[in-house]
This record gives sequence, C-alpha cells and structure tokens, in this order.
Amino acid sequence: MNFTYISGIILKHLLITFKDISRILNIFYWPFINIIIMGITGMWFEQSTAYNGNFALIFLSAGMFWDISLMITVQVANSLLNEILDKNLANIFTTPIDLSEWIVADIITRIIDTILVFAFSTFTIWLMFGLNIFKNGWYIIPFTLSLMMSGWCIGFFLCGIIMALGKKAIDLIYYIGWFFAPFCAVYYPLKLLPNSLQLISKALPMTYVFEGMRSILTAGIMNNYDLLLSFILNIFYLSVSILFFRYMFNRSKINGLANLE
Repeated sequence: MNFTYISGIILKHLLITFKDISRILNIFYWPFINIIIMGITGMWFEQSTAYNGNFALIFLSAGMFWDISLMITVQVANSLLNEILDKNLANIFTTPIDLSEWIVADIITRIIDTILVFAFSTFTIWLMFGLNIFKNGWYIIPFTLSLMMSGWCIGFFLCGIIMALGKKAIDLIYYIGWFFAPFCAVYYPLKLLPNSLQLISKALPMTYVFEGMRSILTAGIMNNYDLLLSFILNIFYLSVSILFFRYMFNRSKINGLANLE
C-alpha cells in the first residue's frame, strides 16, 4: 500500500470540496438547518413537558449525530459517483492506484469532514441555544466513531450499487440514507416502534447510539454492552459492504469502467 497515492487522493478530494460551493453546503448548510429545526422543536417540548429539562439537548444531539452518519453516507457515495459523472473513474484506476488505497483515502477524507461538522455543530448549538453537547460526557467520542462507521457501511454499500447502475443510482444516495432514519430511533425511543419494526431496529448499530444518548441525558446512565454491540455490528456490516463494493468493482472492471460513464 503506497501512502503517497493515498495522500494524493486525499488532497484531490479536499481541493475539489473547497472549490465547489455545493460540497461546502453539504458540510455546513444541512447541519445548520437541522440544528435550527430540532432546537426550536426541542425547546417547545421542554416548555410543555417535564423531561429532566433536557428535551432541547436531546433533539439537538440526535440531529447532530444523525447529520454525521448521513453526511458520511452521502459523501462516500458521491465521491465515487462524481468520478463517474466527470468521466474520470477509468482514468484513476488505469494508474497504479489500487481500490483499497482509494477506500482508505476516502475514509480519511470523511474523518476530516466529520471533524468539521462536529466542531461547527457544537459551536452553533452553544452559540444559539446555550447548550453543551458534551453533556453526553466521554461517550461523545465512541458515539461519533460508531456513527462514522455506520455511514461508511451504508456509503460503501451504495458504492457497490453505483458500480452496477452507474449514473442511474444518483437518486438512491439520498433515499437509502434516509431509509434507516425511522428504524434507528433518531428522534424517539425504540419502545415506541411496533414490535416487528423493533427487530429491524435492533439489527442496526445506529439504534444503540441514539438510545444511549437519550439514556445519558435523561437517566445519567449508559449500557456499555449496547455500545460494544454497535461497534461489533458496524465492523460486520462494514466488512460486508466493502467486500460487496470490491466484488461489484471487479465485475464492472471486466466489463469496462468507461461503460459506467
């Protein structure tokens, strides 16, 4: 594995991101809108319902964490789709760059994106609502890491679909990302879902993060076993999604990557 190639891909992604207004908006605009909506909604509930005085923080934390997962999902898939739209995919992989190097570079790039979103969101929540997102304690770190991994799982699975469908998969990026929102208990407790849907929820690593966040802010406790389970599920799904992506990539490579463009 050549880290010179990896650093070159990272630099390319960063230069493209900060020269494209739409990509900059993906980092800052949607988190800002979500913070406003969830903050106001949370404050309304806080004024009308006794919930340990944490309703606004619960909604804002959920919104911020969901933004992280969704952003990574969309950005991972878009990084591949943009190469297809720019007719550059075949050019990249006719160089000595290996698919594993491209994947590692994209993961590092998404970590940088996450740091920017996290810093911007926590500052905005504090500035506009006077709330401290770090009330989650040290769990803020594993929560963020787990949701990053969940974003990679869905993102690389989408990359596999893109390798099969090419530009036709452009709309699926947002549809599939948001598909998981009702099941992973982002804005409401898992127990509110019907029993049949709870079975789906319990198979999703994101569910344990959002449930854990609410548990800390309402009862001050966290089930470490649930947090560990979220990482185990993430590792399993991430391995499967990358293998799926690699399989679809190799199949498309046989047929010609240029055909996707």
